[in-house]
Amino acid sequence: MTLYGEQDDTGTVLLKSSKTNRNKFERNQMDEFVIEAVEIGEIRKLKIGHDNSMGGGSWFLDRVEVDCPSLGRKWYFPCARWLAKGKDDGKLERELFPQDMATEEYEACMPYEVTVHTSDVSSAGTNADVFIVIYGRDRCTTQKSLCSSKQERKQSFSRGATDKFVIELEDVGDVIEKIRIGHDDAGIGSGWHLDRVEIRRLKDFGRGSETFTFPCKRWLARNEDDGEIIRELVPDRVIEESMRKDGSLKRKEKEQIDKLSNKKYVVNVVTGDQRGGGTDANVFLTMYGDKGDSGERKLHKSETNSDKFERGKTDRFSLEAVDLGKLYKVKIRHDNSMLSPAWFLDRVEVNDTEDRTNFVFHCERWLAKNKDDGKIERSLYVKGYQGDMSSNSTLRSHAIGSVGSMDSVRSSDPFSKSPRVSRRLLEEIPEGPTVPYTVRVVTGDGKDNGTESNVWIKIIGIKKKHSGKQHLELAQKKAFLPGSVETFSLEAADVVEVRQIELGHDGVTPGSGWFVKEVEVDMPTRGKHYFFTCKAWLSRDKGDGKTSRFFSLNEGDSSVVSYKPMIPYEVTVYTGDVQNAGTDSKISLKVFGANGSSSDIFLEKQGERFERGRSDFIKMEIEDIAPLKKIRIGHDGKGTRPDWNLEKVEMRNMDAGELYVFHFNDWLSAKLEGKSLSADIVATVKGKAQLKTTTYKIHVKTSDVRGAGTDANVYCILFGENGDSGELHLKEADGGKSPFQNNQLDSFTFTNILTLGQLIKLRIWHDNKGLGAAWHCQQVEVEDVKGGRYLFPCNRWLSKSDDDKQICRELSCANLPSPSTKDKITYEIEVTTSDKKDAGMMHHAWLILEGENKSSKEFVLENSAKKKVLRRGQTDSFTMSSRNLGELQHVVLGAIERDDKPLGDVDGREAMWHCHEVAVTNKATGNKYIFPCKSWIQIASRMAKKYAKTLSVKAVEESAMSALRNLGSVKYEVVVVTGDQRGGGTNANVSITLYGANGDTGKRPLTQKFRDLFERNQTDKFTLEAIDLGDLTKIRVEHDDSGWSSAWFLDHIEVINMASNRTWSFPCGQWLDKKKGDGQLARELFPRD
Repeated sequence: MTLYGEQDDTGTVLLKSSKTNRNKFERNQMDEFVIEAVEIGEIRKLKIGHDNSMGGGSWFLDRVEVDCPSLGRKWYFPCARWLAKGKDDGKLERELFPQDMATEEYEACMPYEVTVHTSDVSSAGTNADVFIVIYGRDRCTTQKSLCSSKQERKQSFSRGATDKFVIELEDVGDVIEKIRIGHDDAGIGSGWHLDRVEIRRLKDFGRGSETFTFPCKRWLARNEDDGEIIRELVPDRVIEESMRKDGSLKRKEKEQIDKLSNKKYVVNVVTGDQRGGGTDANVFLTMYGDKGDSGERKLHKSETNSDKFERGKTDRFSLEAVDLGKLYKVKIRHDNSMLSPAWFLDRVEVNDTEDRTNFVFHCERWLAKNKDDGKIERSLYVKGYQGDMSSNSTLRSHAIGSVGSMDSVRSSDPFSKSPRVSRRLLEEIPEGPTVPYTVRVVTGDGKDNGTESNVWIKIIGIKKKHSGKQHLELAQKKAFLPGSVETFSLEAADVVEVRQIELGHDGVTPGSGWFVKEVEVDMPTRGKHYFFTCKAWLSRDKGDGKTSRFFSLNEGDSSVVSYKPMIPYEVTVYTGDVQNAGTDSKISLKVFGANGSSSDIFLEKQGERFERGRSDFIKMEIEDIAPLKKIRIGHDGKGTRPDWNLEKVEMRNMDAGELYVFHFNDWLSAKLEGKSLSADIVATVKGKAQLKTTTYKIHVKTSDVRGAGTDANVYCILFGENGDSGELHLKEADGGKSPFQNNQLDSFTFTNILTLGQLIKLRIWHDNKGLGAAWHCQQVEVEDVKGGRYLFPCNRWLSKSDDDKQICRELSCANLPSPSTKDKITYEIEVTTSDKKDAGMMHHAWLILEGENKSSKEFVLENSAKKKVLRRGQTDSFTMSSRNLGELQHVVLGAIERDDKPLGDVDGREAMWHCHEVAVTNKATGNKYIFPCKSWIQIASRMAKKYAKTLSVKAVEESAMSALRNLGSVKYEVVVVTGDQRGGGTNANVSITLYGANGDTGKRPLTQKFRDLFERNQTDKFTLEAIDLGDLTKIRVEHDDSGWSSAWFLDHIEVINMASNRTWSFPCGQWLDKKKGDGQLARELFPRD
């Protein structure tokens, strides 16, 4: 082999002795060699070959990895070709080039001279593999074996011997606080008696060296001393050496400051009282504190039980370690050995015997390959820990669903090993504000369409703005597989508006090419979703030979969809600190605000999220619905731990800075008495609840027609100004009678419901179960015991065989309560001062609202030194209460001087105020009245109409709620086209949700009698009825994975508003299947022209 660098080359080096294998270059084997050469700088290529001797000359080389610790680089050279006379192109030598994106960069290492003194006692020597870890004040090295081969181990660590090694490790700083030294206990007579270790490191700029001496004088042996084979040592002296001017050596002992000391930790491991909860496997523990970690220790001998880790038992172990400071984490695992390795761990308790402090780490989970999540290693954190717990992530609740393929979380452990950067930067990342992006990449279906190369994307916008090349790094996968759909979350420079993307990879070998079918880029905070139709090879040996390519919006079928921009939120979920509080279930969140509600957001179970006493931090973007009123949070009740104790949820609006807290302190459970799987939780802002509770009485009248009654289960949802009620099961009628009989009025009472404000509509349906499921509903009346009665006429069948065969109806309110002239109304007043010279003032303004019923009293808009309002270019908000004025017609607006700031002799523009506009919102109806002014107003000494301006209303902006109240029902035809793919049809139950400007339909099943639905290359049509949704923005289609052939390839869906005849087309072209594509059973689809 020859390595070629930017400065020089190594010359030909014979790869003679493998460090890892006796027989080198065998099939599927990794061989490691040490090459010493002059520094050649950054490696540009290498040449590797063989001499075809020894009869077995054919060799298939997969790749070559070159690691240079002194430079802090590791290069990957892919080959994947034969070096053989009779195979491939017959060559015995190849030139290989590094994969740029695969190159790892890390902090360059430095040499340490390690001198090991083995004691002169009987059987002191060892042939085991001895390793060392060096700790500085705030970082430590990786673990490193002192011997590079078995042969070297045989020649080292003999009784009474002194062995010297030079090893390259990360720079831990000027002070070495401790070392950890141990061995692997391999071989016969592996026990070792260590006298001391000396570590010499060179000081910077050639200023001499320092030697740290670490005394031990103890056994590292399972059958001697305390049975430990790992020791942590602290230096007892430090010798500083430097060269005098005359060339003589100067030696002096250096004073040690804040020297660490050894401590004894008592570890209690509590095995849970679960059937089969004990384990026979070997268990290992690592403790982490703010002063370092203990390294992994085998929990070898229990002090309390001869048979350790049995069901319901507590095992105690004593461990020695250098002072770890305040503990915050333990990592515990087992090796899955023996016949019964599965283990249910309740908790770990660590007692610092010196400081008399106890640290509790709750687990309450299985460590088992065949239970829970299949993990046999867990990281447990002490309650209240605020550092990185490896579950912090960005979550997108919009567009293409939850994402998180990009691992952008850095370890915050104080003593983290010098982390290797997984990918080197290909170019400088632009400076400036960043925004979240969601990128989804679809690989072609052909067998050779996938790639194992490293992929990147560059997002390009207006005015030469770009994101820089962003790595699309797969999580828990090695390749972009054929037919796969991969989703990534990026935080990159804001390009404002995407014009094109550049997509590429670093594959350099034949067969590393990639066929890209489609790319989607979503900018939630900009409200833009971009589709790029690619259908192109990125390959050295296919197409035009390019491995990167630009894709533009104005090419092919590429398009963009706009939606209302999202708002970034930081969300923290607090799981309760009670026994068995954690859950494995899938958690969902829906947020309700004064301006609507969010889509359903699914909080994925990542790592140790939602465990007892944990606070999990999640970033997300949701619709602009603030101020928030409540949340609905719940889970699906599935998994090995279907109950969850939720303490609270915190949400911070990152644009406005407003913090909302949702206190709960209760269980979400289907098993526990009186509990449910979801709950509505009111928002509190600065300790004040944003909603009150009320009681709703729902009176349902079944029609007096033949067969009108039903045996099915009936449900409804109430919709109001503050969101919806969630699903209400109309199960037990007041008085205990059997409900929904012919010509019968049934009443149902629901207490402690968060008030919905004025009701707008009602959705009612049944599950079509029972012999007589068909139902004719006459009307529903809803009584809010604190706020009026609402009538929802129906007079329709809810039946699969009658009328239009719908079993779900959306009903509009026919008698919306309107406030009387005696009711108190809150008015929100916004006053905009013009942006003219001298337009603002420091005096008070006043106004009178004039409506069709009456006029308000004078209302003063106060100015002061603390509350500076009515200044140039400002818009200021005020709130006033008055009797109901009816429809507003005029505003009388004036200005009056402050008592503490008399005008005196001031006149002209200095004694006037220029108002641009006044806007008044009736909080009862939500209607906003606009009163233009654009005039100078005299600042007078008293309130009088002769000094004021009378403004007339120019426009009335109807509130969203008012608009919704006037909407009628519309029928939608849903056309579902299953793709022409082998196995593309499904037997699963399919459902759909339509989303529009005016709300959504809720989840509707797509069913028909006597028809085999969703077969390959088949078109199926369905009719849905709902309150007019307005312009459709997206749909969500999903299936329940039931049936013997549940996989489904959906080509596209069309939705037709049968009243307006408008059609929306929603392309898909993807699998909904756990084993194909991206493994998702649900898709959110966006309309395309």
